[in-house]
Formats: sequence, structure tokens, C-alpha cells
Amino acid sequence: MITDTINTYPINNMSSFVVSYPSFNCADIQGDYFCDTDSLNDYGTIELSIDNGQSWIDLINDNANAQSSYRPNLTGNSGGWQFFNLVFYNYTQTFQEDSVLVKFSFISDSIDTQHDGIMFDNLTFCISTNTQNLSQLNNLKVFPNPTSDILNFQFEELIDNAEVRIYSSIGQLVRQTALPLPQNNVQFQVSDWQKGMYYYGIFVEGELLKRGQVLISE
Repeated sequence: MITDTINTYPINNMSSFVVSYPSFNCADIQGDYFCDTDSLNDYGTIELSIDNGQSWIDLINDNANAQSSYRPNLTGNSGGWQFFNLVFYNYTQTFQEDSVLVKFSFISDSIDTQHDGIMFDNLTFCISTNTQNLSQLNNLKVFPNPTSDILNFQFEELIDNAEVRIYSSIGQLVRQTALPLPQNNVQFQVSDWQKGMYYYGIFVEGELLKRGQVLISE
């Protein structure tokens, strides 16, 4: 919840709260919101940080990377409590910290419109229940690292519907394996890749369960 449940919201206000949760959990936020504001001039935001608050990504307006059939409209009047859902899998490859931050904010201008403001309730953050696959991935070996030629992903055993995705330092997908994994040991030829840091993610049924980084060297 952000604004007062009894009094109207104040002018020149900027208030927020931040939720932190483990970055290996699936990237799905849902809940209920109530909005009664001066349309467009006073509004709310929902933002994501994958670098411990150094920068923030606008989940509401990023239609390319944050998918939703229930995108919240945090300005004007919502007509009572409404359900919202935001899914941001496209950002999971660049998680740089052990946890991600989600910030819910409200901003108002200098005109007092005597409205109620914005409130949130029943927030849930999708938590992975895929404990068996998480346990299997604890023995994943990624070698050699650094490498200039071949990069290996060695799994203890094959996992159904698992895939490896490798991303550049700016989050562009470079390579990914076919579904399902063809064998326990997956190799990538990286001798022609641009040198630098890359991020990998192990996805099972589309859910990121393990991540890491590799250095492609000279």
C-alpha cells in the first residue's frame, strides 16, 4: 500500500516501497491495485532493478520485455480494485545480484484534487517449486572459464525441457540449445565470439533456475 486509506493523497508527493526477492525465482509479479488520481498528472510506477538499485526498469511501459494481459493503469480512476500481472523473463539473463528489487511508487503534482491515490494489496512474487531440478543443477560444471575456444556445460544428468541460453554483456541472446538438451555435455564453439564477459542461464520449462558468467578471452 502507498497512500493513506483515510485521507486524500498529499501534493508534491513521491513515496515508494521496495520488495526484494531471490533472482533465481521466476519473474512474475501479480496482485491487486486501486487507483483514484488526477489522470496523467498524478500516477504510479512499478520498476525493476537487477543491479541492486543502481538503475531501474519501467515494467509498466516496457511492452517488449514485460509481457502481460493484465497490465496496470496507475493513473486516473481504476473503477475499484483491479487485478494486475507482470512477467519479465527477458530480463532474467542479466541478473547481476543474488536478489532483484521491485519498487512501487506514487508521484503527485502541486494541485490538490482531493482523490484517494494508489494502493496495492495481495502482492505475490512467483517462487520456484522446481526443487528437484534446482538440486540437479547444483552439480552443473561450466568449463573452461575463461576460455578462448570451447565452452562446456556438463550436467550430472539430463533434465527434461532444459536449455542453455548465453547472452552478451548487454543482454542480447547469442546462443541457445535446442529443446530438449541433446546430451549431458553441451559444447559451444566460441573462438569467433567477441572477447569479453557473457552471461548464461539454465532454463527449465522457460523458468530460469541457474545463472552465471563466463569470460571469453584472447
